[in-house]
Amino acid sequence: MSLEVFEKLEAKVQQAIDTITLLQMEIEELKEKNNSLSQEVQNAQHQREELEREKQPSERTAERLAGTSAGPAGSHGRGLITLHLPRNFFTV
Repeated sequence: MSLEVFEKLEAKVQQAIDTITLLQMEIEELKEKNNSLSQEVQNAQHQREELEREKQPSERTAERLAGTSAGPAGSHGRGLITLHLPRNFFTV
């Protein structure tokens, strides 16, 4: 009788060991995936920063061409005013 109990206990212990081993393998896979995703996030952040740096001169040029300034109120930038006149306004 005690041999049966011992065998059942041994089977449960082996099952627990197998489960722990599988979970450890899964943890390692998840760690690798996490590291890979972290690297992707870092790369995306660097690309975004680079695009922001590349965009700034273009924005300044566009502002200059439009006659506006991104500076605070009271700066020396001039905005464009559009007048909507009727077609025959200059006709006498």
